[in-house]
Amino acid sequence: MSFARLPFLPLTRRELLKLLPASAAGWALTSPMPEERAQAAVDAQALRLSTYFMATEYERYLSTDDAIDEVIRVCKGYGIPRIYLETFRDGFQPAKAVVAHVRDRLRAAGFEVAAAICTTQYGVPGNALTDFACLSREQSRKELEQMFRFAASLFDEILIDEYIWSHCTCEVCTAAKGEHRWTEFRCAQLRQVCRDFVIAPAREVNPNIRLIYKFPAMYEELAHQGQDIDFVLQDFDGIWVGTEIGPFAESPQNLLRTQGPYRAFFYMRWMLEMGGAKTGGAWIMPLADSGHLRDTAYQSILAGPPELVLHPYGGISRDYHWALPTGKGQFPELLRDRPELVKLATIVKNNRPRGLAVARPARAEPWDFGKAYDSNVFDYIGQLGIPLLPMRDLPDRAEGYFLSLHTRSLPDYKEKIQGLAHNLSPILVTDGFASLLDAEFLERPNVQVIEASVPEPHLNDHRRHTDPYDMQMRLRPIPRDKVWGALADDTGWDVSMRYAADPQMAAKVFSLASGIPEPFRQHRPQLLRAPVPRDGQFTKPSIPFIESLRDQFLEPFELALRGPMRVSLHPLGKEFVALHNFNPYPVTMWLACKNGSRLEPVVRLPGTARINVGRDKEGFTVEIEAHSLTCLRLVN
Repeated sequence: MSFARLPFLPLTRRELLKLLPASAAGWALTSPMPEERAQAAVDAQALRLSTYFMATEYERYLSTDDAIDEVIRVCKGYGIPRIYLETFRDGFQPAKAVVAHVRDRLRAAGFEVAAAICTTQYGVPGNALTDFACLSREQSRKELEQMFRFAASLFDEILIDEYIWSHCTCEVCTAAKGEHRWTEFRCAQLRQVCRDFVIAPAREVNPNIRLIYKFPAMYEELAHQGQDIDFVLQDFDGIWVGTEIGPFAESPQNLLRTQGPYRAFFYMRWMLEMGGAKTGGAWIMPLADSGHLRDTAYQSILAGPPELVLHPYGGISRDYHWALPTGKGQFPELLRDRPELVKLATIVKNNRPRGLAVARPARAEPWDFGKAYDSNVFDYIGQLGIPLLPMRDLPDRAEGYFLSLHTRSLPDYKEKIQGLAHNLSPILVTDGFASLLDAEFLERPNVQVIEASVPEPHLNDHRRHTDPYDMQMRLRPIPRDKVWGALADDTGWDVSMRYAADPQMAAKVFSLASGIPEPFRQHRPQLLRAPVPRDGQFTKPSIPFIESLRDQFLEPFELALRGPMRVSLHPLGKEFVALHNFNPYPVTMWLACKNGSRLEPVVRLPGTARINVGRDKEGFTVEIEAHSLTCLRLVN
């Protein structure tokens, strides 16, 4: 048949593919057009997507060339240009020839390919978190060296999945610790082990190797585990951060399901502040339900990471395989909104997040021992609609400040507080930290105290336990009369994902929300002094506590907010503001902007969410569905 006799039809690419044989259509679908490649390169500058194969996934997804072809088709179809291949996990190391073949096939298809290592179930098990090795044992160190030599012989980059750290308190570790605190011993030990048995052997095999250390999703516990971020930044080529925030399930220790996704923003932004150009990106995985996965992804992107790892590949594949059966379909659902995710990342890249300055030093100890405890307080304050900006130190000038007991870990914190004594920016202080400050400072009109500290930590006993994330809820809480003692000897830290859901703190901060369990209603958060009225202050009817707080601490951003809690607000530069609803139901927020005559929605996540913006005489109403986000442009 002659082409000249065919009528001209302006077919789309996918319509054209229907006319091709199946094999040719498959090849064409995975071979992007030049304009698509150009757009993909632009998108990657704002947010690069990657995925991750666990060593235990080779048999399921990478065992044949046809299977690898399917991986190539899936990853190209979702616009994922980078793939990590594990070379060790849970005592299993794939054959070298197998890894090399998969690596070469993926590289030939145009992917960037790097190694990954998950250091679990090797060497001599520790006596706490028993999947983790005792780093004091020679056998553990030798096996650690072997796995990194193996990976370095195959790749020029290795991403380490966090588990080198140890909680072991065996007789060998106790003797090595001597008179030092466990935190000091573990930081020094992990650094020495990484230098001698990870970095040195890997670079001996491959002088060009890049070694990237990924931190777990538990920022308050890092130093206790030996993961001193300053040591890691000095010794490794890059850092990564797990922002896979729970909750995984309900439990007596998580009555409010308040382990807020805001933690993903705070943690990722803190890592970017600490590591700068060395900070690579965020790591997420399917969770108990799709709403929490979306929340975690959106909050991670709002912090501004250059890359987002979708872990594991089994969460993307049509042949779903992951620890949580409920995670099926969550990554594909998220990736359907890839253009909107990239648009949000582009806005964040060009418009720096703003918020109250927060000091969170590398080895912060967030307590006044025996009296008050502020660990993870940031995760709650952000859910009140008060934006935070984590930093290593307190700057001399900021749009506002949030001071918690973490501030005490600054070596010159008393001088820092004195320097703020005449600062006119609004200052919010936890009641635990306020008890250590002078009355003269606290009585200043721009200083406000919030009851957010709790009288003791909420800790679990990890001895003889395997899983740090405790997804089966098997950990035993340490009795309240013993928790300070457990904290003192470094044996009672809770490294589980549920740690942020401290019911005491949640009760104090969120007790004005609807649906609070009866035992928590006795905790009524309050400002210890009514805010001083200001000229031009917004006068929309409000809930006394939360709206007074918002009025005072959003004023530097020329914003005012009304509406329920568990909604985060993110000023992005001077032109954009994002609202994110963590609630499992729709909310209507009222937003006023002094420098905008109208609001223009520019990002809607998920793409199917109904986001409605209306106008009244004083501001705007913004209707947001459950677990949804909108980014708005302030237009004059």
